[in-house]
Amino acid sequence: MKDMISFKINSSSAVKFRDNFCATCSSYFEHTLQQRISFMDLPYETNPLGGVETADTRSLARAIDAASWSVFLHVPFAEWVLKATGRNTHLVDMFLWYHEMLSVRLYYRLRRCSEAQKVKNDLLEIISEVNPFARTVISSGIESLNGRPATCDLNISFIIGPLCSLPTDDLAPDVLNLLDIRFRRTYHRQWDNDEMADHTPPGLLASSITENDLRSFRDGYALTFMEGEGFHKWLGSLGRSWNYRCEDVADCLQVDSKHSAALVELAVVSINAAFLLRGSFLTDQKYLYERRNFHGSTAIFYGLKQAGCDGKMIPLQLSSIVNYRAYRDELKKGPALPFVFLSIRELPLLTECLSRHRPSSPKYEMYWRSLTFTVEELFVFRSYIADTSKATAAMQRIRKLLNINFCFCF
Repeated sequence: MKDMISFKINSSSAVKFRDNFCATCSSYFEHTLQQRISFMDLPYETNPLGGVETADTRSLARAIDAASWSVFLHVPFAEWVLKATGRNTHLVDMFLWYHEMLSVRLYYRLRRCSEAQKVKNDLLEIISEVNPFARTVISSGIESLNGRPATCDLNISFIIGPLCSLPTDDLAPDVLNLLDIRFRRTYHRQWDNDEMADHTPPGLLASSITENDLRSFRDGYALTFMEGEGFHKWLGSLGRSWNYRCEDVADCLQVDSKHSAALVELAVVSINAAFLLRGSFLTDQKYLYERRNFHGSTAIFYGLKQAGCDGKMIPLQLSSIVNYRAYRDELKKGPALPFVFLSIRELPLLTECLSRHRPSSPKYEMYWRSLTFTVEELFVFRSYIADTSKATAAMQRIRKLLNINFCFCF
């Protein structure tokens, strides 16, 4: 009989193992990011103000703006993540140094100018027309005339702040790619006008999405009674959340088209409890309770279409739901989160039709009934009950990660 060997790990050994494991994960995380920026450099113009007349303040501001923005576009997302997590960041440091150099050049320009006060006042009038980094450059250059050191303290906290909460010991490459796309979409277009899919069951993800969507409907509902424009603000907020969902889906497919199957399945699970898929994504039928989330599922459908997803991959029951008649038939079956765009499109048409007929006429009665039904469809969510018990800690982590908000400080 073989000897039975028992291993006992004391508390200090466990702590040491945990620390070593976290250090290994952290090193892998840093290595992954460093690979993305290896051999990259920051191209910049040494003297972008050369050839620009100091008295021509608009051209001066535009030169600073163009140089600043050009350099910003060349700093990759991976560099900002490294900066946020306390790593060495050559390109971000170069970015900060370059703006300080611009500020010093502007300061010497102004100091040599015979009409420095007029140029200063003119620059302050048009400072709002340039990007936030260029504004800091101009402000610092002007303040240096008053005896302050010619330095440029750029505010980058609005970028690195949200990134500080990234779980560096558990961050998949696909999630990094998705955040990279969102970062560029948020910032790079301001002036130029997955592991998650493989390992998160669609039923669980649908629970989380539906919980968030229901909160969006309920949070804005009170506005319809409290403010004069409350109804329109409520519909506007729902429209924005729907548009963001479309963009998120398109982003996922930009990362890798392999996610299309999971997204289709997620949309179907969101609207139909009876549609059971036997595959690698679903392992437990208990997740497939009746959600009837038409707000979320139609957003996914349109996001798939926007990204050029093959129509053959989209089941008929999902594609048909964007048909008004089919949607209304589904809506009559019970509580749901409605597809508000169809109702929003019909409301002004019915209101216009009402204005063309006398209140006592049959046509008026017909349009009034249609208008009433349409409004009732918008408020059908009031009897909707979401099961939030499946929002596990893992799901909460994924949601927090993908809900990182980038906000430009204009």
